[in-house]
Amino acid sequence: MQWLDRYASDFHKWRSADHGGRVVHYRPLGVIESSFDADGLYYEGRADIKLGLSFEIKTNESKMQLRERIILAITCLRLHHTMLATKADRFDSSYMDSAAYTRWDRYFLIDQPTDPQDALRSAEAITTFVADHYPTIDPDKLHNHARNSSRVVTPDISLTRLLVLPMTKTTSSTHSLRFIFVMAHQIADGLTTRTWQTHFLDLLNTPLVDLRSSIPSLIQSLPTRLIPPQEALYPHIPGSKARQRWFWAITLALRHVRRPPPDSFPNPLYRTTPAPATLPSDYTFSSILPYTRPPSLSAGEISASIPPSLAAKLHTLCRSASSSVGAGLFVLIALSMMDIHSHRFPSHPPQPFVGSFPINPRPLLPRPQEAESCMLAFSSGVTLPYLPPSLPLAGRIKLLVRAAQRQLSRYQKRPPAPLEAQTQRERDIALYGPNGPKRVLMLNYLDALERVDAKLPPEYRLGLRPGGEELAPKYGTLATCGVSSVGRADGSLFVGKYDLGPPLKEGEGSRVDFRGSSASVRPREGEFLVGISGTTEGGIGINVSYDACAVDEVWAERWKERVEGMLGEVVIEEKGEDGRARL
Repeated sequence: MQWLDRYASDFHKWRSADHGGRVVHYRPLGVIESSFDADGLYYEGRADIKLGLSFEIKTNESKMQLRERIILAITCLRLHHTMLATKADRFDSSYMDSAAYTRWDRYFLIDQPTDPQDALRSAEAITTFVADHYPTIDPDKLHNHARNSSRVVTPDISLTRLLVLPMTKTTSSTHSLRFIFVMAHQIADGLTTRTWQTHFLDLLNTPLVDLRSSIPSLIQSLPTRLIPPQEALYPHIPGSKARQRWFWAITLALRHVRRPPPDSFPNPLYRTTPAPATLPSDYTFSSILPYTRPPSLSAGEISASIPPSLAAKLHTLCRSASSSVGAGLFVLIALSMMDIHSHRFPSHPPQPFVGSFPINPRPLLPRPQEAESCMLAFSSGVTLPYLPPSLPLAGRIKLLVRAAQRQLSRYQKRPPAPLEAQTQRERDIALYGPNGPKRVLMLNYLDALERVDAKLPPEYRLGLRPGGEELAPKYGTLATCGVSSVGRADGSLFVGKYDLGPPLKEGEGSRVDFRGSSASVRPREGEFLVGISGTTEGGIGINVSYDACAVDEVWAERWKERVEGMLGEVVIEEKGEDGRARL
């Protein structure tokens, strides 16, 4: 059972070696990490993350001092959060331990800096000050090229790249300070990028002397912050080998009999005829971006926002249906798709909406994990019945939000505390039952093994089919769209965190405040990925990454208008004696 080698074991442990006069830390990529690595490596940066950060700065520092601040901040960020310092390459027998060799021979590598100057040089190597090449730019155009050029990161050099955009004056005493991080998806997810951007802002506001003085200890302690893959953290199955095999046999059977989602209505935003993938028509940023190979498909991005006044209506509806706001957000996306589909294809027979979504596995692990790497699992999706726009909108929302809550709750469970009243058998059933959190991880592990193997070139495939053809799972058709929510902002990153109003204090140098952020990925074929987050003001932010070869941008704009305006049609009439809304 070779496919079990990576599950809850030390298969992926970090090792260290002397190479080229420095210490190199390395480990095999995990299964989920390997899947995203294959996306980027063989499909020209597919799934790579583009994170745009918009700050505003008040400074009395010179251009060179400000650049030093940025380089020091990114240096400390990479030393604190070591996945930002990784590169990926194949097994090298000249210095790697032969016991670490795997047939999926892709490894994370981190070169431990020899001294502070070495750490600074490493940060400078992945940072580009765009103003050195283009004093003025169109930021939107740069973002578009960054997601549609050849792959921006070079994995055997670094899995991260940072572009510092030219500063522009915003007021008499402040300037905009904008960044674009491009990173391979195998090192980060949405929760992780939120952690990193918050810390980056804090570092930019740290005195230069403190940044410099922290580097030596960060270098020395770097090995304590090496991050394992999620598979190494999965719960160990208790008992004998025979009992463990029995668990896996049951899991394979459950996976085989699991009903796939029904056929859903296709994304109503698709073009009639797909467009070919092309590089941008002009190589505007050829000094800083590669235009050597076309991407596997063209990538589009669209943003929408729902103000707090309308978001409050959704909160009220969800409370009245005894459901989570997360379920309500899912329904909001589903109904917007249903309405567009009904308008564009009125003669099509009704089909359900199926939305795929990723799972954050961290709460399901035996030990809580900080968001410091890519940790994702995948669901079978949420299926919602088609409800025509002719029905009252508030009633449609309440009905569907209950259905969404029932399905989402399976993935929102936490491992139960071992209460005294529970027997060991009761605890095992709760954890490992068909819908138990640990069984969810096992099922995802099996699916991930097959997913990554299918993405690899034939010469690298292991032919892993847990259970063989006899117990092969049943997969449904492509979901209508994907929905991902990272929840409401936790209060650590907000406009006004560093107030730019008061004058700078003596020795402060610069003060930087948050203004906004947006994250997108290079999508796979046919994808329309809706990322949702709550704002600190109580509103809802939506950022969509989509396959621009498949999706018509005109219809994408109409969808944006619909999702932004839909809640404005909801009327909250009154509250009953129980305090719930009567609609």
